[in-house]
Amino acid sequence: MKIQEVINLINQKLYYKAKIKCEDFLKNSPNNQEFLFLLAGLYLLDRKFQKSINIYTKLLNADPKNFSLYNNIG
Repeated sequence: MKIQEVINLINQKLYYKAKIKCEDFLKNSPNNQEFLFLLAGLYLLDRKFQKSINIYTKLLNADPKNFSLYNNIG
């Protein structure tokens, strides 16, 4: 699966399908930062704030100088 597929679903406001695709992809590649970032945003839209924060924290631990992640947590 390519990241563009998920982005297309998001652009079509098919958030549930995008979330499922991200979760499925991450089962085999749990540290893929692009899919984790998209999934965290999708959790925010779904009001699953703790799940979103957990993912953003994981991403920050891997890349603490990625300041755009701080904006998404705050």
